[in-house]
Amino acid sequence: MKKKLLALLMSVCMIFGITAFSGCDAITDTFDVILETEELKLENDLLKEENEDLKVELASLRFELAFPNGLVTESCILNNVNIVRDTVNAEGSVYAVRADGEDVEVTINGGYYDAGSGSLYNIAVWAHHGSKVVINGGEFITGDDVNGEANHCIYAAGGSTIEINGGLFKSIGKTDWLLNCQDNNGTIVITGGTFVSFNPADCISEGEHTSFIAEGYEVTVEEIDGVNYYTVVKSIEEVEPTPDSTDETEQEGPSEF
Repeated sequence: MKKKLLALLMSVCMIFGITAFSGCDAITDTFDVILETEELKLENDLLKEENEDLKVELASLRFELAFPNGLVTESCILNNVNIVRDTVNAEGSVYAVRADGEDVEVTINGGYYDAGSGSLYNIAVWAHHGSKVVINGGEFITGDDVNGEANHCIYAAGGSTIEINGGLFKSIGKTDWLLNCQDNNGTIVITGGTFVSFNPADCISEGEHTSFIAEGYEVTVEEIDGVNYYTVVKSIEEVEPTPDSTDETEQEGPSEF
């Protein structure tokens, strides 16, 4: 490729009567500089991608070391953690993240959380014993249970609360219980996010026509390749202007991953 371009440059020199080798050498030198610059840009782009992958791997490792098997017993923030559960527990639960305790608050801003399938329960995010989970983004996945029945992707139990403001939620199997609460002993409130083949405004989780949508919000649906994607958005009549200022006071917060 480089030789072809050099030959083209030499031809240009001849066409325009640039017979002095110094003129062609100058053009060639400029071409080499351009090539080297483009190669450096490509290398930098590749390094950025590798660095981002490394950051995710390190954040995930730190999370797993701090909270083995995803059992979170103190408040934390998950920005870009990649958790994939490939173990099967036919008599128990497998989860990517489980918040446990009244003083525990977990904020999830992004990342990938796959609870797998084939266990008694495969739960991507489970809030228990009075904890609170706030999901602002990320991808959350479950699969069918050991009996081939629908599993919970997001599950609130023991008086816990889960707030969903964004993210993508799906199952590789059935979706009947994609979001669920323990016999009405938990709360799920949704103001955003996309749910695959599951309508969070009209489901059977807590009885016929259960809605987890916060007041002032609604669901839009888009069909892609025969699959319905339900997205929660603010109702048009409820849209308010963005505040002019925010409180930027810095305070020491929970651990971030």
